Amino acid sequence: MATPWATCLGSKPDSQKISGNPEFMSRGLLQSIELNFKYLQSPVDDLFSIYWVALWAILNNVHTERSEDELWWRMKITKGYLHRSDASADICKLPLRQWKQLQQHSPILQQWSPVLKAWFQSLDRLEDDWRNTVDPSYDVKPGNSPGEYYLPHFHYFALRGVADFLEMIQPHYTQLRTYPPFV
Repeated sequence: MATPWATCLGSKPDSQKISGNPEFMSRGLLQSIELNFKYLQSPVDDLFSIYWVALWAILNNVHTERSEDELWWRMKITKGYLHRSDASADICKLPLRQWKQLQQHSPILQQWSPVLKAWFQSLDRLEDDWRNTVDPSYDVKPGNSPGEYYLPHFHYFALRGVADFLEMIQPHYTQLRTYPPFV
């Protein structure tokens, strides 16, 4: 996320201000900006941002030729979260059989499509668990500050998100190593 350094390093940064590149923001964060409501940004939002950066990098890799689908998806990821989600779903739903038979898409997209699918599913489960665990309307008990309540949850979900990613990518490791630049 791109944050103005003066805001970060100043004496009174505004912790309520949301900043960053909308292409890489989570759905919840983007909705809060568009609909102008308060939103508790979580580690799950940050993990989704990493996913969207990875998708952007895969579709904008300059070292490969692109199919018409890929050019279409590249445009869609810049048009808001609904179009971005559609592009992600299209990529994740392409059957592996299609990749191997047609070879119509770039090698990097062929390589990463199954990973993106598993990663998105993992993040989706994490987001559901976050919502079920943390509900600001009734979770902060009298006598506890919001920080005392939320901080352990933030740490837990950040660590769980990283652990989930490592578990998710491990089965893909051998396949990922068969593509350039590794071969």
